[in-house]
Amino acid sequence: MNRSEQSAVRLTAQPLLITTRCSGGCAPCPFASGRLPQKYMTCADVLNHLKASTAPLVVITGGEPFEHPHVEEILTELAQVSTPFRIATGGHIALSDSIARLHRSKGFQGISLGTDVLSDLSEHCREHTLTWKRNIRILEKNKIRYSLSLTLNPDFNAFDVLQTALNCGAQPEFIYLRIPVTGASSRLPHSRSAYHSTLVDFIRRRWKNIEIIEDILAS
Repeated sequence: MNRSEQSAVRLTAQPLLITTRCSGGCAPCPFASGRLPQKYMTCADVLNHLKASTAPLVVITGGEPFEHPHVEEILTELAQVSTPFRIATGGHIALSDSIARLHRSKGFQGISLGTDVLSDLSEHCREHTLTWKRNIRILEKNKIRYSLSLTLNPDFNAFDVLQTALNCGAQPEFIYLRIPVTGASSRLPHSRSAYHSTLVDFIRRRWKNIEIIEDILAS
């Protein structure tokens, strides 16, 4: 599969929301607002969904999947799964105890790290940033592929976030760049095209040959 085909698979991946719980505390996130009921899928339901899926890629997400009340059981049972899957996490939950279980699954394709917890969007930014950095080093040590998810937001300094990742040393497999086309995007510090272009140039200068997947978020 070439890079453009891989990008298409990642862009159209099937999300599997296993819990609404999240302690990230990021201001714009509906899971942090307390308005959503606290729900989660059972371990059996998660496994059945993955085994039945015909999607080329499933992304296990939330909320924060690593805050699922039975996450360790789920991670252990994922060893049975051959369906390709990634896990999307905010990065603010320590991954050190979960890595060994993930290594056992043939379907595991890597970790997708969010970045909102690194900014002032999160009320626990300083504490979460330390955990986020440790997680990247753990992933690098265990040779687990990871990606970064980044949303252009007027209240979010994407350059500072990327610099934090750069300081950790390990290069992401790819960067998933979400680009709003209305609302918040109209209040970006530069015009959308200039800000977008400058950010992409910043990424490419620092990580050679990195794949950037751009997703337009219409609202």
